[in-house]
Amino acid sequence: MKRKFVIITISYIIGLIWGLYFYKNIALIFCIIFVIICLIRKNTCILMIALTILISCFYNGNIKKKYDLKYKGLENIEVIGTIVEEQSTQEYSKQYVIKVISIDGDTSFKNTHLLINEKINKTDGSKVKYGDLVSIVGEFKLGKIKTNYKGYNYNEYLRSKKIYGILETQANNIKIYKNNNINLYSKNVHKFYNLIKQKIYLILPKDTANICVALILGDKSNLEKDVIENFSESSLSHILAISGMHMSYIILLFSFILKFCGKKNSKVIIIFIIVLFCNLVGNSESIVRASFMAIIHIIGNLVNRKSDSITNLSISALLILIINPYSIKSMSFILSFGGTLGIILFYKLIKNKIDYIKLLNKNAITKYVKESIVISLSANIIIIPIIAIYFNKISFIFIISNIFANILLSIIMPLIFIFLFLSFISVNIAKFLSFILNSFLYLLLYLSNISAKIKILNFIVCTPYKITIAFYYIVLILILIKNNIKCKYIIKKFLRAIITIYLLICVIVNFIKYIDTNMYIHFIDVGQGDSTLIITRSNKKILVDGGGNENGKDYIGKNILLPYLLDRRIKDLDYIMISHFDSDHCKGILYVMEKLNVKNVIISMQGKNSENYNNFCEIVRNKRINVIVVKSNMKIKIDKDTYFDILWPEKSLIKENILNNNSIVAKLVYKNFSMIFTGDIELLAEEEIAKKYNLKSTILKVAHHGSKNSSCEKFLEKVNPNIALIGVGEDNKFGHPSIEILNRLDKIRL
Repeated sequence: MKRKFVIITISYIIGLIWGLYFYKNIALIFCIIFVIICLIRKNTCILMIALTILISCFYNGNIKKKYDLKYKGLENIEVIGTIVEEQSTQEYSKQYVIKVISIDGDTSFKNTHLLINEKINKTDGSKVKYGDLVSIVGEFKLGKIKTNYKGYNYNEYLRSKKIYGILETQANNIKIYKNNNINLYSKNVHKFYNLIKQKIYLILPKDTANICVALILGDKSNLEKDVIENFSESSLSHILAISGMHMSYIILLFSFILKFCGKKNSKVIIIFIIVLFCNLVGNSESIVRASFMAIIHIIGNLVNRKSDSITNLSISALLILIINPYSIKSMSFILSFGGTLGIILFYKLIKNKIDYIKLLNKNAITKYVKESIVISLSANIIIIPIIAIYFNKISFIFIISNIFANILLSIIMPLIFIFLFLSFISVNIAKFLSFILNSFLYLLLYLSNISAKIKILNFIVCTPYKITIAFYYIVLILILIKNNIKCKYIIKKFLRAIITIYLLICVIVNFIKYIDTNMYIHFIDVGQGDSTLIITRSNKKILVDGGGNENGKDYIGKNILLPYLLDRRIKDLDYIMISHFDSDHCKGILYVMEKLNVKNVIISMQGKNSENYNNFCEIVRNKRINVIVVKSNMKIKIDKDTYFDILWPEKSLIKENILNNNSIVAKLVYKNFSMIFTGDIELLAEEEIAKKYNLKSTILKVAHHGSKNSSCEKFLEKVNPNIALIGVGEDNKFGHPSIEILNRLDKIRL
């Protein structure tokens, strides 16, 4: 049987997915029956697959149970443990990972990990550091699960880091018992890590020092957000993640240095150096994958066995997933293995096709350009759909950016090693020569900045259907088979059949959508804010408010609202309604307006200028969006059966709390159904509206997030909704919704 480890790994992944996400009691019966059938047939390969799936299913099912049940029911707890990882420090909080010794004196929690979220005083800061043995009293919470359609599951992210949950605490609830409560190896690795950072920041300017630390240690915590964004937009994010590229430089450098030791001795030493480097940079999935593959390859050479790249990749994946099965949801794991698999499978195929391209001069430069294009294309061919699913973008700028980035990195990486080596001998010598490294680092930053501005090769895409993803990978498999076997005619026929079936399914799906005559209203969780998506029977798409906050800038729009719309496969909006220009209602929408095609925006008369309103004006001017300014007694017709009745504001605006009290209040009417949107109006506006209109509605979007300054009894009685919805953030600082308002809503329900 060829490539047994490939089959075992695939079987293990099937069992892993089954165990983590589809585990039921019936699985045992099914697997036993499956094994019995295999035994009767005496098929060794099928038996191996069945047993691997069975073992993986139960092994990973038990791990899931452990994560689900270990901390179940715990709230306020005392944790004793050792700080083993520093995550990040922000203005008012610090995050770090603790390796637990006991919880409330119970040692059964030993060796589990928790993420500590310490609220810190702005002046004093946190006193806890790596290696401290501490006692921490706080509130245990699970990571937030997804609350929106296809949303982000923070709990699974934590599990991919082997973290069971979060402990919220404050500095006065922490006692430090002992410093450096870690083994000598970990202590020295961490010390060496910090020493490297200190040397870099001592010698290089801050901007280039930040990018240097990211390149050599994978620490992006000090990089500016716009720098990270530029690397992402220019498809160069992979060079900031420690991976195979860094490993190749490490191996080349030390192979050269250790020549005098002899081949076998140098290879053994290099294995130890690889392990040390992997530990030094934090053991992310990408560097662990590269380390495993490199070590397996070196061991193969030591025992005179020919190395097989796919087998090495399979063994690496298997080992990582045995250590932590939740790594399968980590983007670092997916992109690293996907990119490497693409190079292994498609490098020769793409190279042969590109070799047909005739260039005028066949010199070293053209050969390098070809090689760079081939590697970039083959690495991306597997991961393009994954990027479309998780990041809603497809970019071809990598074809250009990677050519220049690879040239720069081939100079920068050796320079960094030389520079660090010199810094340990003499800081002054390193400073004298640092201008060379500094210049190339600035060139790399400039390249990412320029490449990010080439928008013509970057595309925002809706989340693809599963059938589309399946079709894409089936076609790739058929292309591989076609180029490796003789029966090309059969493959061509099969490929045509697959394409026909796919197109037929697409037609059926679109036809079903076309004949659907229902209206859909989606309430989007944007934290402490409001956002509602309406899709009418004629497929008109309306977004009412979009959440956001002052501190997060574009966070809500970029990470929640835009992905939500693209997951719903919406790239065009017929109408946006902004109730008022407070950040928790409009920040997310402003970001969406910049990224998507918006036909009309509905706003009210403005009694007060603000930064948000000025930004809005600039966006509509640049994108030539039609603006509809409304006031009371206007009607906005959406389609044959759907319209908005504008109930507020009136021409003479309320001066008190002018933004909130002059929010748009609109009644959406669709046949016998109606819903009232209230923005952040308060009692003054509610009383005026209640005097003038028939407010009876099926659904009420409760005003001002359930604040006690809104939702007066008279207003609620006139609306008399079947359903009342309140847009609030969990544990928000305002205490919304007010108990008083909840009691009023209970009264009208009775």
